[in-house]
Amino acid sequence: MLIKQCTYISIIFLSTFLWACGGNDAPEPSSPIGGPTTNNSYIISDTFEGESYVVVASGEQGFMGAFKAELSDGTPVQLSELSQAWPTVLLDETGTAFDFLGKAISGEREGKKLVSMNTQLGYYFSLNAYYPSVIYPSQVIERPIVNKSTSEWSIDPSFVFRATFPDAIQALNSPTFVSVDFKDAIDENFFLDPEERVLVIRNGNEIKVYPHRVLDWHEIVNDQILDDKIVVSYCPLTGTGSVWNAQLGATSASFGVSGLLYNNNLILFDRATNSLWSQIGKEAINGTLKDQPAQEYAYEDLKWKAVVPLVTDYNVKVMSLEIGLGYDYDIYPYGNYKNDQDRLNLPVAYKDQKIPGKEIVLGVIVNKKAKIYRF
Repeated sequence: MLIKQCTYISIIFLSTFLWACGGNDAPEPSSPIGGPTTNNSYIISDTFEGESYVVVASGEQGFMGAFKAELSDGTPVQLSELSQAWPTVLLDETGTAFDFLGKAISGEREGKKLVSMNTQLGYYFSLNAYYPSVIYPSQVIERPIVNKSTSEWSIDPSFVFRATFPDAIQALNSPTFVSVDFKDAIDENFFLDPEERVLVIRNGNEIKVYPHRVLDWHEIVNDQILDDKIVVSYCPLTGTGSVWNAQLGATSASFGVSGLLYNNNLILFDRATNSLWSQIGKEAINGTLKDQPAQEYAYEDLKWKAVVPLVTDYNVKVMSLEIGLGYDYDIYPYGNYKNDQDRLNLPVAYKDQKIPGKEIVLGVIVNKKAKIYRF
């Protein structure tokens, strides 16, 4: 059997998959947390678990990221100024300008690269449910830490549910891409809307763009950028993306949608070993590779209009909507799910009402703890 069943897994058939529930009965902290929730741009210098970094946000571009105050070669930098000239987001003490990918595009350090922090962009409830310690710039939320892992699972299997069957949601393999020049990108009839969200990956001078509206239906794309085999995933129920190197030891594996969810979040399986992988956890949680971390690959999750200025300097390719599988990618498959703040399809280990559950936030992840930042 492809996915090993255990007594802890509750079976939820596809016909009841859109059931809304309120999670468990964990105590909910009261007062809401303040913070930027508009199209403001800002920079925050912060420290978390001994790590110093800056968080930079542009609500207009739908971008939020975090960088260490150092270059990839170890050179320390002072990132103290927010640039208003998108795609530049940061300026350092020498006047060097860094774009949202962390690359120095002009100035004394041109060509250098900032070190990115381990982050996760997604719906607030998903980070709140997954990480036992969630910290806010203005407040720390204490909650009971319960570790109910088993010999088979590295997570609490009582919050693992079957929503559908393996491969019922069809992953894409090496899809077609469309090369985009500036004329195409600014054409009002271009097939991407300026405001729609996309996942963006850069390798050298090549950029690949994966529209959310395709990922909403397929969740996983097995692909390649230059010489690197990668697996791109997006979970529409938690609003979270990920990109991993698909190399598992000596094997280049492809991944599929297992049909299982943990805290409503996508569980992938690799076709090499049938091990199960947590998307948010970024590691194998069941199977022969249990506890093995994924090899993360840098990506950004933001609006398409934020990518447009890059087409003059990079070879930008957008995943085509002409996939040939009969899906209408103009339709969102989960109805009003995005806008219904109280609707969760399945129970979660913990939730609070500090922030609206479906608000997109950035979590800076250190030592399996998350610090939350808002637009």
